[in-house]
Amino acid sequence: MSMQIKSILLYNQQGEIRQIDFKLGVVNLITGDSNTGKSAIIPIIDYCMGRSEFEVPTGVIREVTAWYAVLYQVGDKQALVAKPAPAKNSNRQYQAYYMAGNVVSIPSISQLVINSSDYDVIDQLSRLLRNSLNLSNLESSKAEELKTTIEYVRFYLFQKKNIIANNEVLFYKQSDSIDKIKDTLTYFLGAEQEDDLQLKYGLKQKQEELNRLKIQRRKEKDLLEYKEGKANNLLIECQQLGLVDKNLLVANADQIRPVLEQVCRDWQVSEYPPVSDDLEPQLRTELTQLRAELEEKFQEINSVESFVKDATGYSVTASDHRMRLESIQLFEDSQVDDLFQKICPLCSSSLSHPIPRISSMRHALKQLEQNLTVVGHETANLNTVVDNLKQEREAIRAKLKEKTEALGKVLREKKQKDSLVKRMMEQDRQSSMIVGRIKEYLEVTQITGKNSNLHHEIATLEKIIKSEQAQLEDISGVFNSILDNISKDMTSWAKDLSLEYQGIYRFDQTKLTVSVSDSIRGRVPILMKSMGGGLNWLGCHLVALLALHKHFILAQRPVPHFLILDQPIQGYLDRSKQEDADSVKIKRMLELVVKVCNELTPNLQIIVTEHNPSLDQEGFHRVEPHWTKEGKALIPIHWQ
Repeated sequence: MSMQIKSILLYNQQGEIRQIDFKLGVVNLITGDSNTGKSAIIPIIDYCMGRSEFEVPTGVIREVTAWYAVLYQVGDKQALVAKPAPAKNSNRQYQAYYMAGNVVSIPSISQLVINSSDYDVIDQLSRLLRNSLNLSNLESSKAEELKTTIEYVRFYLFQKKNIIANNEVLFYKQSDSIDKIKDTLTYFLGAEQEDDLQLKYGLKQKQEELNRLKIQRRKEKDLLEYKEGKANNLLIECQQLGLVDKNLLVANADQIRPVLEQVCRDWQVSEYPPVSDDLEPQLRTELTQLRAELEEKFQEINSVESFVKDATGYSVTASDHRMRLESIQLFEDSQVDDLFQKICPLCSSSLSHPIPRISSMRHALKQLEQNLTVVGHETANLNTVVDNLKQEREAIRAKLKEKTEALGKVLREKKQKDSLVKRMMEQDRQSSMIVGRIKEYLEVTQITGKNSNLHHEIATLEKIIKSEQAQLEDISGVFNSILDNISKDMTSWAKDLSLEYQGIYRFDQTKLTVSVSDSIRGRVPILMKSMGGGLNWLGCHLVALLALHKHFILAQRPVPHFLILDQPIQGYLDRSKQEDADSVKIKRMLELVVKVCNELTPNLQIIVTEHNPSLDQEGFHRVEPHWTKEGKALIPIHWQ
């Protein structure tokens, strides 16, 4: 007997234990009203088989349960796996408690301490399972790598109520695990053994290595074709840049290579012209100072010339005034000064206002003559000053011109030097780029030479792969033979169930579904998703799963020997109604479940959960009285 379910245990926070015991090797029945915990059976067992995801329905079960545990019977050994409820607001838990032995006592909650992980649980249960079937064990990492652990068999163990009559999906978690199922099916059906898996795994690695070598070989061929043209182009560029003599003649790439290597050795950055003292700032400063001096000299000249202009104007005015005053020379006698103060000296008429005294006018005339003499003398001096200032101005202008020309010369020389440096820098840039490409070319062509034996390596590896593939060719024949045997049982049972679609029933390993074909008429097989009627879908699920489990058991494959069907008839059977065609089919399906289980006893355990309290199919073992919300259920009423 392989691995089966002995008990499910739930612990509340106070340490109370809810224990549900199952009978081994028979069909176990649990019935219950809605929301009494029937649909939690599958996720609890799955959780305690090393699944980290926690999928127990939200509600009272999650709220009051502290630990979930399952006691497994594996051959003559027992194993208990317990896992704490995930932390609040989490749906994952990786830690576990694991205990195994001939007989495992139910631990108290205080004895439940973390001593394992999901990875270890999967490994330990897989080892127990293989030992119970006298199969050799692989190393833990190797077994997982080759996908031989119970991690990859849970698809065949559980049928949730939304799957068992689904025309799109045949297996538990199929939508998320299509590749896993297809990759491991040949092994778990027995078409592949451990040696075949290791050979297959090694063959996969060799094929990857062969692909890598072929890619490298294609690169080598491309490089060989590239070598000739690239070498010649590089040589031409070097000649254009003056790195190689333009008159050099070579015959092929092999002769060009040493020339290019010499270019890489010889090339170095040019020495740029030394940077001399830069006179530009000094000259610009001197020019600024000279312009300021010139402006100042202009202002001095303007000031003196303005003063001269004013003095000249004064002289003209004073000369006119002197000429008017010179008329007083007619009156040489000073005694007449008093007489002519009140009488006009020209017409002898009386004056209303007295005129200045002649002596005063003579004094003024004398003073005016003196002033004119001084102004004339100073004006001559100022003209001399203006002439001197103008000479100084011209000297400044000459210096300004000289400095301007000097600055122009400095700027021209600087521009020429900058242009030369730019040309040299551009030459260095182009030379640096070509040297870089030469180095890359030399490196690539050197690698190509080292891999010249790739052709031999590829040929050798292809020969090995061909040989190993020949060893695996028989697997396909064995696999098809196994599917034929499974098909016989499926076809026979489908006929017993009087399913609507008659013909040859097969498990389609490519699409992971059930198909029906009419060998007589040669029609195209009908897939389950194209069939109509929920009972047909239910029938397909039952015949496929029962046939697979029969093969697992007879072939002693490392698959647990239990199957859980969650509410398979889903209300089809109602004892209050008269027996109709659907009820007859349902009864036949239940009878088939009992029949197959009895044929394989004690090696197959089936657990059925149902809603109908009056379901009393002969051959079913009722685990507990019907679950109700007010009475006994998965969660005791006093826990809530």
